[in-house]
Amino acid sequence: QICHAGRQTTLGGSQGIPLVSASAIAWDYSGTIPVELSISEVKAMINAFADAAVRVHRAGCDGVEVHACNGYLLSSFMSRALNQRGDRYGGSITNRGRIVVEIIKEIRDRLGDYPVTVRMNVRDGIPGGIEPPEAAEFAAMFEEAGVDAIHVSAGTYEASAYTFPPMMFPQGVNLGDIKYIKDAVSIPVIGVGRFTEPAFADQAVADGKIDFVAMARALLADPEWANKARRGAEDEIRPCIGCNHGCICRIDRDLSMRCNVNPDLGREITTIGAKTPANPKSIMVVGAGPAGVEFAVRAKARGHKIQLFEASSKVGGQLNLAQVPEFKREVNKLIRWYETMLKKNGVDIKFNQTVTKELVDKINPDAVVVATGGKPSVPFDHPEGGQFVTYEDVLLGKVNPQGSAVVIGGGSTGAELAAHLARKGVKVT
Repeated sequence: QICHAGRQTTLGGSQGIPLVSASAIAWDYSGTIPVELSISEVKAMINAFADAAVRVHRAGCDGVEVHACNGYLLSSFMSRALNQRGDRYGGSITNRGRIVVEIIKEIRDRLGDYPVTVRMNVRDGIPGGIEPPEAAEFAAMFEEAGVDAIHVSAGTYEASAYTFPPMMFPQGVNLGDIKYIKDAVSIPVIGVGRFTEPAFADQAVADGKIDFVAMARALLADPEWANKARRGAEDEIRPCIGCNHGCICRIDRDLSMRCNVNPDLGREITTIGAKTPANPKSIMVVGAGPAGVEFAVRAKARGHKIQLFEASSKVGGQLNLAQVPEFKREVNKLIRWYETMLKKNGVDIKFNQTVTKELVDKINPDAVVVATGGKPSVPFDHPEGGQFVTYEDVLLGKVNPQGSAVVIGGGSTGAELAAHLARKGVKVT
């Protein structure tokens, strides 16, 4: 996939080189207004994309995809909201799509019958941006120019929820919009947008809504997604919950990519394929939340003898609280996956069991792993049963706030609790 980020480059990313775009319209977070490309610079850019395609071909790749979506350079030419040009590369749909058409034709001239696809937006999600009917016209233009498939995405950096749909968005969130493009072209259409379950993805293809399913975050959560689906082990697929924290959020902060549900991501060299210990240990694991379950399953798979103790009657720890708001029900899939993996790996788990020093002395394990989670931080003293309660009290249903409520703490827990209460009609500050 070959791409130019255009106005959505950071100054650090451009190493001081001025940012460029279809027009001098800034992406606010870049901290600078991009320079509008001249006609001669547009021609140079077309040649640069074709040069990149030639390098892709020489490298032995099976095809090349021209990235023309998500607010990047080519996307900015296509979008009326980001393109205010008065020349042959601005104004009409034909003019705004011209740079992509000319790139496609230049690649064809150089590489002949080599697979070329275009990734484009079906919806920008910003005022005046691309909408599905217009996207269908672009797709038809690109088919006529000679592409082999259309890969459909959505959103810009100003409307990133369309590009990285969070957990409150349904699976296949773009399918309704993609229909416009599917009906407009005869070449295959690739769709993306919250495909997390093989059965759902399979049905979308079977129903003719799309020809191929693309995914990214789901493969970060579980790189073996497709292999597990192929062998009928769908229940073993570690679910992407669409939290956008370990992947998207960390990238935005110039940190290495991680995944909130897959501890291996970014640490594969040290975590995958660990050898079975010469002298397996007897280990007590205290707490069946995410940390306790992850450790128990991995240690059991490596040959250790594991006993997992949980003070409550269920697996998941505070994930059981996190999945209470209806817009976070996706978290429940992770809880179910932990239950499945404990069972399939034969981990011995004891529920409703509080671990004491006496119990540890009685069992006498080689090691004790404490994974008992966190406690709510209460910054002041308050009488029991008074007006002051914790998020746990509310999410567990011990307290049902009515009328008005003040939520102290604006982190993710506070923000989500505030939204949860507001949806129930509580006036929240």
